[in-house]
Amino acid sequence: MSGGTVLTGLAGGVNGRVITFVNINAVALNLQFAHENAGSAAANRFQTFGSALIIVPGSGRQSVSFVYDGTVSRWVQTNLMSTVVGPAMTFSAAATFSSTLGVTGITTLSGQLTTAAAVRNDATISPTAITGTVSDYTPTGLSLAYAIRQDASAAADLTGILAGSNGRELVLYNISTANTITLKHDVTSTAANRFYLPNSADYAIRPNGSAIIRYDAVSSRWRVNGGAP
Repeated sequence: MSGGTVLTGLAGGVNGRVITFVNINAVALNLQFAHENAGSAAANRFQTFGSALIIVPGSGRQSVSFVYDGTVSRWVQTNLMSTVVGPAMTFSAAATFSSTLGVTGITTLSGQLTTAAAVRNDATISPTAITGTVSDYTPTGLSLAYAIRQDASAAADLTGILAGSNGRELVLYNISTANTITLKHDVTSTAANRFYLPNSADYAIRPNGSAIIRYDAVSSRWRVNGGAP
């Protein structure tokens, strides 16, 4: 198949039959599998994780497998060694991944997620340097970020970050070599964007230090969850 091919279905489905697609392209040419695409007859279509478009990259002999489910008359995805893009993914039952899972976007897990290897989150942003008092902080890329590499051109006070969803964590790295970034519980930020800090005291993140904050929707505040200030 040529790079960029989108497969919408596969004929020959028999209950229990398993098919594995391996991308053997020597260059970065992707194979794509569409979820419930009307381009194929209903009984030949794929059902993918999270109803997302599945992309199997080239240059790595990555693969994806499907099993034919005669009850629903669909090829149902059974494993993932690829990248998922498209709409938000939702798992309502336990999910186990023994290979690479790459997700671009927002994923909701309402069941148990079991991984057989380390979990890596590389959604990192590096905003421009801050200084002085910064309120209701909303750097570009915040909505999908896990880590913020924050520089400071002088001492900076951070009084709030745009409110997150319940349980969302952010890692704040102070990448300045000389200036401290201080988290403050201060009314200059909107209430829902503020911090609740240990002992209600300012929380100083020294140069090359860090803080892990977690959003508590019950209190409508960010709380410090750890770090190395």
